[in-house]
Amino acid sequence: MSEMLHVPCPACQVVNRIPVKKTGLQARCGQCHEPLPMVWPDRPVVVDEQSFRSDVMRSMLPVLVDFWAEWCNPCRQLAPLLTEVAKEFSGRLKVAKINVDDNPELARQFQIRSIPTMIILDGGRVREQFTGAMPSQQLRKWINRSMGWAS
Repeated sequence: MSEMLHVPCPACQVVNRIPVKKTGLQARCGQCHEPLPMVWPDRPVVVDEQSFRSDVMRSMLPVLVDFWAEWCNPCRQLAPLLTEVAKEFSGRLKVAKINVDDNPELARQFQIRSIPTMIILDGGRVREQFTGAMPSQQLRKWINRSMGWAS
């Protein structure tokens, strides 16, 4: 089942469920049909080989992709920080998580040799890549520098 965001309608107050895959598109309220505010995921989105093209390669936003595995301790330590980053950069950067054990073809495609590996894709092109965990401030600086944003 697809992840959903809950978006209240400013006109009638009905809470609408919007699939995360539809974020960034203009949606209308299911009850009164008024336009809903644009919404963006404020948490990492789980991506697999089937959803990679639509969730990452065709994303309207740049995407920070975290290649990880459940057994990887540094990966598990990085997870809460990526949740913070997804909230902080919501609307400017999407955060996606790809489990390399469940999606070996994507790991091969991006030549992932060690995890965690983070790649920033913008318009489907690799903009920057980093292998290993990093502290909070360093991650934010890396994102801002990679995207050309002021830190």
